[in-house]
Amino acid sequence: MQNSQEKAYLVLCRLLLIENKCDKHFIRSLLTRIEEYVTAKEYKKLQLETLLLKSLLEVKTNNLQASKDILNTALKLGKESGYFQIFVDEGKDLTTVYAKIMDEITCNYTNQEMIAYVEKIYTAISPAKELNPHDAQTAIKAKTDEKSSQGLIEELNTRELEVLALISQGLSNQEICEKLFISLGTVKWHTTNIYQKLGVRSRTQAAALARELKLL
Repeated sequence: MQNSQEKAYLVLCRLLLIENKCDKHFIRSLLTRIEEYVTAKEYKKLQLETLLLKSLLEVKTNNLQASKDILNTALKLGKESGYFQIFVDEGKDLTTVYAKIMDEITCNYTNQEMIAYVEKIYTAISPAKELNPHDAQTAIKAKTDEKSSQGLIEELNTRELEVLALISQGLSNQEICEKLFISLGTVKWHTTNIYQKLGVRSRTQAAALARELKLL
């Protein structure tokens, strides 16, 4: 198959997914064949497009974990290959998956450049974003000043502070529930409350703001 044929097949897969008109097994099989071909030919951009469509397919089949794994693979390839805009262009249908990745970002990645890369993409595709990616540090500082004046320390209860401290250490939700002897659902509930009180959307932002506020 020629390069132009792969592009045409990808367009077809995208349309089938958007319109939800075709057997998902057929689409998965077609995307797998395309991925094998473009990977062998080292067509990086087409490989990324294929991975992003595979991630979307898993969203459509309610398999968030598989979608997250595929998107993580695409993000690592994108960082290595210097791609950014393709994730923004294709990201509007994957915001739920990006949010999951952001929630676990310090567990998935240890390289700070990779973390910054993923956060930049998430900020760019987020429908609720207020600042562009280059203003991330300014946003954290602004929230610090705002929250400090509101007496935030008194708003976080003892358990939330414990969970926040473990989040800042890079522990996963599962590790936190084992450490504190609470259920996974309870950890997620505390994490949601922490995000709301800090006014953030990711573990990295929560940890950074907590340090600024001297909560840790």
